[in-house]
Amino acid sequence: MRRFGLTDNGACVMPYNTRTVRNAIVSILTANNTTTSSYDVSSGLATRVKLIQHGSDNTPVPNTQYPAILVLPVGKSEEGDEIGRSQRRQVESEFDIFGLTMRSDSGENADNESLILSDNIENCLKQYIDLSATVDWSNIDSTKWTIGDDDQVFVNIGTIRLTTRSFAR
Repeated sequence: MRRFGLTDNGACVMPYNTRTVRNAIVSILTANNTTTSSYDVSSGLATRVKLIQHGSDNTPVPNTQYPAILVLPVGKSEEGDEIGRSQRRQVESEFDIFGLTMRSDSGENADNESLILSDNIENCLKQYIDLSATVDWSNIDSTKWTIGDDDQVFVNIGTIRLTTRSFAR
């Protein structure tokens, strides 16, 4: 029996929109960038996260906006039944969430900031497995760090790969 957009197994069936999912990720991280949040994304950092937004591979982030978090959709795949009344399909999307940190005092402090920010982002998103009801499931697949320095300014990037799954029509 199907009611209120649910299938027989309870999965939500609605049109899928990558932009809506991306915006939900940004919204969750923004809402949890506060000291009153149980999963404060800025907890343990020398400076609170100043910028959380969706971006692209070439989105410039001014030096004054570090630490920052950028959310970028990187791919989508679909499979399922497109014939008949149900027209139900499973949609999987991947997003890269970049945690950007910058320190001028030491490379070790920059490394620690990058690890802390990545852990905070992961812990926050694990509490919202359905990304505020925009998907049926989400999972953090991997985290990678890129470390760079230029004239004694250490810029580190933690890249978190998040996969989401939805049942859509």
